[in-house]
Amino acid sequence: CEIRRDKMGKRILFITHQLSRTGAPIVLIDMIKLCVHRGFHADVISMMDGELRVELEEMGLTPQIIDRFFPERQRFIKEWAHYDLVVANTLITYEAVHILNGSDIPVLWWLHEGVQYFQYFKSVIPDFNELGENVHPYAVSPYVKAVVKDIYGCDIPMLHFAVDGYNGNSEEQYKERADKIRFLTAGTFSKIKGQDVLVQAIKMLPAEYIGK
Repeated sequence: CEIRRDKMGKRILFITHQLSRTGAPIVLIDMIKLCVHRGFHADVISMMDGELRVELEEMGLTPQIIDRFFPERQRFIKEWAHYDLVVANTLITYEAVHILNGSDIPVLWWLHEGVQYFQYFKSVIPDFNELGENVHPYAVSPYVKAVVKDIYGCDIPMLHFAVDGYNGNSEEQYKERADKIRFLTAGTFSKIKGQDVLVQAIKMLPAEYIGK
């Protein structure tokens, strides 16, 4: 599906599981920066507070901290009806997705998790085959896309994470940085994330690439 700017208006609500300096919240902050820069009005709800609150406040945004949504679902569906788009960041915001599922509010559900999270939350997350037309799940990577395909048989599109500093002109950006190769791993250091494998792979590159 496509969510076009001329269709979704100007008000966006971002919901995330936490404001820690870990992968999914960090890239969501970049998305929020880009949307604010483009003239959208943004509000933020997080299920847990964290260090990224400072960056939001520097942007003039004051995040609400709400740890559960379903117990007050009637109140939230009324409040959220004023938004033109809700971005639910990570699988863990599934309660918000349940509330909005089947409503008139477009929802972009941005998925970052590995297979173990889908297995752990399987009994409480919505069935991807039964999502309303207003809920649009996106995978942050080919791996997440493959997990959803394997478990639910659904082929969802990818939405690559934003990178701070991107000015919207990809050709211009690539020309400016053609002399350097950059690698980015957004997230906590963890054995399951394979940062050590990435470093070893970089070291194995041909000399012409290492020089860049």
